[in-house]
Parts: sequence; C-alpha cells; structure tokens
Amino acid sequence: MAISVNSVYKTVLSIMNKEQRGYLTPDEFNKIAKQVQLALIDKTFYDLNKQYNLKNSRMISAGDGDTSENIREKLDYLHKTSDISFTSNSATLPTDAYKILEVVSTDRTKVYEEIKRHELNYLLSSKLTAPSSLFPAFYKNTAGTTITGSPAVTDGVNVTVSYIKKPNDPRWGYTINQDYGNKVHDTSTYVATGIVEKNIVNSITTNTSDATASSEFLNVSPTTSGSGTGLLVDVTTNSSQEVDSIAVTSSGSGYILGDTLTIPTSTIGGTTNVVVTLVSGDTYSSSTQGTTDFELHPSEETSIVTGILAYAGIVIRDANITNMAGAIIQANETSKQ
Repeated sequence: MAISVNSVYKTVLSIMNKEQRGYLTPDEFNKIAKQVQLALIDKTFYDLNKQYNLKNSRMISAGDGDTSENIREKLDYLHKTSDISFTSNSATLPTDAYKILEVVSTDRTKVYEEIKRHELNYLLSSKLTAPSSLFPAFYKNTAGTTITGSPAVTDGVNVTVSYIKKPNDPRWGYTINQDYGNKVHDTSTYVATGIVEKNIVNSITTNTSDATASSEFLNVSPTTSGSGTGLLVDVTTNSSQEVDSIAVTSSGSGYILGDTLTIPTSTIGGTTNVVVTLVSGDTYSSSTQGTTDFELHPSEETSIVTGILAYAGIVIRDANITNMAGAIIQANETSKQ
C-alpha cells in the first residue's frame, strides 16, 4: 500500500498553517518530496547496517524485538528482480535500478560477485583470486547503467538481477477551480507521455461537417503520427454533424506535443477525418495534472512529513519550521535507541 501524496501534502500544509508559517506551492512540494523520498531510502541502508552491527554484538533481542527485520522490510518493499541479457560482454541494467543486491544465473546455480573496476587487474594477477566460469564476477560501468562480466560472458546469456528500485518521483497533481481559482487535487495517475484524461476537443485542427448527427462513439482508438499507444476516447457528434467532444478515457503513453491524432470517417461517418494536434496541457508532462503517490513503506509517512517540513523551512526561509522538524526527527531517533 503506497503512501498517499495527497494525505502528506495536506498534513504539511495543516502544520504550516497552524504555525502561521506560510504556504508551500505544489511545485515546491513535489521537488522537496522527491529529495526526501530518496534521502529516506539512503537512510534505511545506514540504519540497517547499524542494526546488523548491534545484532552481531548481541545488543538486539530476537523475535519481535529484532528491529533489523523491521528495517529490512522497508527495503523489501522496493525489492525487484529482472532478467537481462549480455551482448559483447555487457548487459544493460533496469532503468529503475537504485542499488544492485545480487546477480545470478537464471537457473540460480552461479552467483556473480560484484567487484570494483579498479580491482579487476589485481584479481586477475593470481589464479587463486581470478574470476572463473564457476565463480564469475561483474563490475558496473562509470555511469552505472550497464555491467560487464569477468570472465567474458557469451552473447545471449541471461542473468537475473535482484535490486532495490528507484521509486517514481512523487507528484501532487491538480486542476484549478474556474470559479474560485483554488487548486483541486487531481487523482488521475501520472504518466509523463500519456494524454490527460479530459476533453481535448479544443485541440481539434480539422473537424468534419457531415459526420453522424447527435451520436456517441465509445472506446475509440485514434491513429497517431507518433509512437504513442493505448489512447482511448469517447467521441460525441452534435446535430450539426461535427465532433464537439473528445473525452479521454485511457491516457496511453508515448505521446509528445505536436503529435496528430486522427479519428477516421470509418468510425464517425462523413467524408472528413477529424484531426487533433496535441498542444501544451494535453500531455501530463506539460500540465499540472496527474498524481504519483510515495512508493515507500507505510511506516515512513511520519518521516516523510517531518523531512518535507525541514526542507520547507529552508524554501520559505523560516528557521522555526526547520527547527521544529529537526526536533521531531531527533525525538523519533531517540525513541529508537
């Protein structure tokens, strides 16, 4: 169960409002929330290491008192596996990989030991330490996007990568109320290259004048000039035999501004295809709409709120908020000792 970004944002605003410490805009919140989420993942690794050291020193109880298991659960929440293939002794890591935990053969008979690139020559200097077909190794390239095997891995060989994924950036999406001008939370799922779930009739560049009159066509899949797929719309024609509503029901993905969407006459009748050209505000990445919740363990919600408050004090230049958040964080840390 993800942590609701809307719940966190409302909590942060409530605390700031209670203390009369200003307002945090959605854009500021989204940027801060991204940094806090990544910082908490890094902190979890440090906390786990600390708990393992205490456990090895017999300073942690077994069973329910074993706090290292609680911390381990937070990382397991982001645990993923993926099969990758070698070509020219190089394999591309999953794009969402944050930290590699293990690389094994797909049949689980071989474990590839991770080494540093600069260590390879030293290891190869002795037959006792050199990686072999029975005890292979790998190292990541400088950018951290691919791995190289040692000894060289045959083209087409697959391995299974176990890793902690990089969570999607949290995002509080919104629309603006036309009557009052306030920001209203938008619950639709954010897909950067998807089309916003709204009526895109204003983006029509070519309409028809002889379509089927006063009819509705459901789950229409327009053709596109680009590489986008998955878009579904409900199309409504009026008594003048023109299309007057194109309501997006499934946003799809892979669309960019400038793409043209075509609703053919074979669907709506008439002799002229309806053409829509995507403009700013039609895709999620060019709008304020679309929401992405935090992907951390539910127990991290309090840490997220206090972390955002700490950053917020810097953004709005109010040391009192930063100090307040720091005091809460310190109290939480003390209670864990």
